[in-house]
Amino acid sequence: MFTIDRNILYGKHTGATPNGRRAFEPLSRNLDAGNARDYNRIIELIQSVTKIDATNVPKESVLDVMLHPGAVNTASFSTLF
Repeated sequence: MFTIDRNILYGKHTGATPNGRRAFEPLSRNLDAGNARDYNRIIELIQSVTKIDATNVPKESVLDVMLHPGAVNTASFSTLF
């Protein structure tokens, strides 16, 4: 849930993780499950993030969603949801 560049700093001190991230690489940015992870549907990502209990999170966080330009044309955009 760390934003800006904390994922890089903490990643430099973190070993490999079960999701395939190699040791000392940046951790995922913000609320994303992992850097450059592919999701079948954007709605699944949003549903997953909304299950997080943020009661003890001192500050807000961000969910970055990056879409391939081809995914946002009018014909294919509706298939994401």
